[in-house]
Amino acid sequence: KGHCFLSLSLMKVFCTTKRLVKQNMPLAGIDLQAAYFPTIDLEGALFPGANFTSSTLEGATFIRAHLDNANFMQAKLRGSLFNKALLRNANFMEADLREADFSQARLYGARFVGANLEGFYFEEGRIVERSENTILREADLREVDFSNANLTRVDLSGASLAEANFSGANLRDIQWNRQTIWDDVKGLDTAENIPSELLQELGLPRKSEVKTPNPQK
Repeated sequence: KGHCFLSLSLMKVFCTTKRLVKQNMPLAGIDLQAAYFPTIDLEGALFPGANFTSSTLEGATFIRAHLDNANFMQAKLRGSLFNKALLRNANFMEADLREADFSQARLYGARFVGANLEGFYFEEGRIVERSENTILREADLREVDFSNANLTRVDLSGASLAEANFSGANLRDIQWNRQTIWDDVKGLDTAENIPSELLQELGLPRKSEVKTPNPQK
């Protein structure tokens, strides 16, 4: 009780124990690079600034964990639970996030550049049943960077996407509703497979309708 491990290094740790730390145990700046923690339970852990680069965390539980500024670059997070977690400015670059659950997570300023988010699910309300989608209900995604990310079949219903960056992202078959906030989003001009209904709703031309200026003679 009361212990705080700053910059603790546990690189290449292998662990299959269900419970690694007690709830609310502070581990600020912990280094878990390349760790192997499938199905680990980190509910309520305090990991601000933690380094999970290239770690295997499939099926891990981060419910209500404090993970602001954490680094999950190239981490394997398929099926992990991040419900109500604090993930502001977290880095998920090139991470595998398929089927993960980010319900009510706070992701302000997070980076998903090149991440695999196929099947992301953003919807308001309670989870009725588990699906093969990644779930992000009532998530705060303002200023999130989705550059070159795969967002196929993402459900953005009720998501706050103000100033998010979709440059080069794949938006095939995404879903959204009237509560989805698109204020000042960036990069849709280079995003791929944007539904025509969304372009119409946002008052944007279809790519086929964008006229290329004739080169000057």
